[in-house]
Amino acid sequence: MKHRRVYILFLIGWMMGLSLQAQNNPFGIDDGLYAYYMRCSEMLKDKRVMLMADTLFREAGRKGDVKAQCLAWHIKCDHYYFIVDIPLLQKTIKDAQKFIRKTPYHQYFFSTWLRLITYYEIQKDYQKALEEVQLFQKEAIQMNNAYGITMSYKHLANIYAQQRNYSRSLGLYKKALEYAISRNETKDLYGLYSNIGAIYSNLSLPDSAFFYYRETLKRAPDEARKISIYIRMEETALNAGHQDTAYCYIQKVERLRNKYPIYGIALDIHFSSMSEYCCSIKKYGKAMEYNDSIVNRLMWMKGKESIFQDMGNLEQAYNWSKRYHHVNDSVRTEETDRLLADLASRFDNERLHAEKDRLQMESSNLELEKEKDQRRLLELEKERNLLQLKNQELSLQQQKDELEQTHKEAHYQKERIKLMETRSRQNLITSVVLGILLFTVFTLAILYAISRRRSFKRLKQQMDIAEQARCEAENANRLKSLFLQNMSHEIRTPLNAIIGFTGVLNSEEDMDIEPEERKEMLGLIETNTELLTTLINDILDLSKLESNTYVLNLAPVDMSELCHSVIASMTHRLPSGVKLRLEEPDTAHLMTLNTDAARLQQVLNNFLTNACKYTDKGSITLAYRTLGNAIEFSVTDTGSGIPIGKAETIFERFEKLDNFKQGTGLGLNICRRIADLVGGRVYVDTSYTDGARFIFIHPIMTKEK
Repeated sequence: MKHRRVYILFLIGWMMGLSLQAQNNPFGIDDGLYAYYMRCSEMLKDKRVMLMADTLFREAGRKGDVKAQCLAWHIKCDHYYFIVDIPLLQKTIKDAQKFIRKTPYHQYFFSTWLRLITYYEIQKDYQKALEEVQLFQKEAIQMNNAYGITMSYKHLANIYAQQRNYSRSLGLYKKALEYAISRNETKDLYGLYSNIGAIYSNLSLPDSAFFYYRETLKRAPDEARKISIYIRMEETALNAGHQDTAYCYIQKVERLRNKYPIYGIALDIHFSSMSEYCCSIKKYGKAMEYNDSIVNRLMWMKGKESIFQDMGNLEQAYNWSKRYHHVNDSVRTEETDRLLADLASRFDNERLHAEKDRLQMESSNLELEKEKDQRRLLELEKERNLLQLKNQELSLQQQKDELEQTHKEAHYQKERIKLMETRSRQNLITSVVLGILLFTVFTLAILYAISRRRSFKRLKQQMDIAEQARCEAENANRLKSLFLQNMSHEIRTPLNAIIGFTGVLNSEEDMDIEPEERKEMLGLIETNTELLTTLINDILDLSKLESNTYVLNLAPVDMSELCHSVIASMTHRLPSGVKLRLEEPDTAHLMTLNTDAARLQQVLNNFLTNACKYTDKGSITLAYRTLGNAIEFSVTDTGSGIPIGKAETIFERFEKLDNFKQGTGLGLNICRRIADLVGGRVYVDTSYTDGARFIFIHPIMTKEK
């Protein structure tokens, strides 16, 4: 009795708490169903949640709550997503969409589909993710669903961002933002502004990044959400060299995290930014203190390397760099798995956490109703048993009367019972045999289906492999034809000039040629010989780079000396009326770079050669400066410039802006491959509009390949 009272008091208190939780119902469904939905949301990885989802669907149908039925289907999709059963997830999504399509709540048609797309993104299976998003977008456009269209652009942008195709990702994010604003889809504006800011930060465009980060702050639902944005802003400011601005955001993060604690990678990034800021103001002790607060081993080691480098202790910086590269390989797999698990657990986490405290009101009502039903069933069972007992008593009494009437009737009844027992045994044997046969047939059917499915899968894989091989062969044949076409033209042009002028000089009429004319012919022969030599060298370099057989000859190189040498070598190629300048930092005489001097000079020569080709007046400027843990080389001209659509394609093989200009179209492609080889990158600065500006980012510490 005591335990019962305690249980009743607990149940009443629990129900009162649930009634308060259910008052905040963001879905607008029945409060009792909402509480039960929240209970399901807390048990997504438990297999029992599938039965609970069925119960929710039935109760919602009984109450006529179609939206709650859609949420029941969503629970099933969430379960297979979180236990990573992708075949069942795909099937359940299709079943859910068949039902949801007939309802007014089409947002759940697309939100269930996003589970599959997100899984492919996390697994870095970008081809499947892209295929699914394209189907997703097509369906959203046909249904004219604003949520679906917005999310299609967002996830396309996510895919390209993960592949580091930031320019394309940026355009898609902006499309998603414009569409969301035009259709008043305000729920995802915070995330879209934040992602666009991050893309601009990755593109080293801090002003644009800050603009979108500020827009993100305006739409932050609470102060706690602002912390992550301030951390991004302090990191962006430091990368851009704006120490004062970075310090302002560091202070804001420090004030907020006293009230809203932060953990994990966000806190590590914050400590890293504080350490970097202290280094910029020469407070190395504080920088070391903040860096030692970093939990992530790789970030901690990289921070040590950077601090000692800023202090001028190159020996310690080199030692920490070696430790970082040694640990990086062993940690990479572990870190990747952790991040994937973290992403999987955090997917839609905000929605779950926002709702989980309002879970269980109707659940208790359902439990009470269940208990009442069970008690009714027990009472009915008792009544049924009493009736059975009465019937048995009557039957026995009747039999007794019949036995008393005549012995013959009793004997007949006995024989009849024996016959019935025999028939029962026969029926039992027949049932068992039929059951075994049915089980055997069912098992064989399942095995046959599995075998057919595996055969189909193997056939599909073989067809995919064959198709890939065919595409690769066609591409190789195309590249070979293009190569032979270009080479035949580029070799023939200077060779004809050499042969022609040599023939003139060796002819009998040679005696009639004036000295000035002879000098001009020899100059043309020398120029075309140089072109032919450059072409052959480019082909050989490209061959080595593509076959991964090229080995870097790393050695400390004086930057000022190398750049002056490059300038001197380009003087004879400079068009008349064009000035060639070299811009150096104040510390140029102290700057050295561990690199392959020949390859670095090759990249700068190619940049300057292109500038000379396309600049008729004005100037050509070679500049270099320190940029974080790298050195930035740039060649800026006042020529015809690079069309926006050509900013990336000009780095492809045989790609030329002007087919009438001499050149193989290999130089910039070789530059990009050299940049990849040293761990850097080359690109066109699209923000410069007075001509063209080519940039080469070379890391200070180059890993020998």
